[in-house]
Amino acid sequence: MTDTKEKIGDMSSRALPSDVDWDVIWKRDAGNFLAGGPSTRTRIRLALWMLKKYSKENGSLLDVGCGSGLLLGLAAAKRHYAKIAGVDVASAALDLARASYPSFSFYELDVQKQRLPEMFDTIISLATVDIIEDDKAAMRNMAAMLAPRGHLVISVQHDPAYWNKLDDLRVWRRYSVRDIEDLASTAELRLVYQFSWGWPLYHWYYKMLERHPVGMDQKSKKGFWERTLATIAYRLFFFDDLFTWSGKGRQLFAVFEKP
Repeated sequence: MTDTKEKIGDMSSRALPSDVDWDVIWKRDAGNFLAGGPSTRTRIRLALWMLKKYSKENGSLLDVGCGSGLLLGLAAAKRHYAKIAGVDVASAALDLARASYPSFSFYELDVQKQRLPEMFDTIISLATVDIIEDDKAAMRNMAAMLAPRGHLVISVQHDPAYWNKLDDLRVWRRYSVRDIEDLASTAELRLVYQFSWGWPLYHWYYKMLERHPVGMDQKSKKGFWERTLATIAYRLFFFDDLFTWSGKGRQLFAVFEKP
């Protein structure tokens, strides 16, 4: 796998993602930006499309790194799942999820070290594998929770060449397609579909954010005009769907199957 440390230099000179307290972040965010920002909304939109393509009617769905549970709520509204569950390391995020979706099951769990005892037909994990240190252990645990012939859908940061100041805040690594193929092989999963997204509009939006990053110790409460601009940005990002064939873009989406 690509050695991101070689790409960005000495990681000891910055705060590592393992130092991040996600409970503090979620309490300050209150579900405002982490769950509703244009980047998150776009990932969810594309994920719902993949869930429609690969999930089973009346099957079971698990979201690893579920946050406030928004993706699960939207997925449940579109399809009929017999079982819906989510796991996250942040109890503050799970409190939001349980309040919003009391009929779903939520568990506090570190997927690098733990797994649930049951299996699921579909597992989805957005913007999670790339922000944890032991991605191989996480993939093995998710594979263990995946039913035979089931599908795992992930999104990660794409291409180490895109490494930037925002990545320094939360990200352990970026992935090429070859990287995720190698990662899948460690968990005995088969890559069945992948595409990159986020070119050209999202790319330049991200470049703008690099110049004015929001520190994780800052509140992310947004006013009316900020929320409006975020919604406009989300709508404009639909244009980037036309360029998923290009291999460009800062987001990489992949679907794996368990034999």
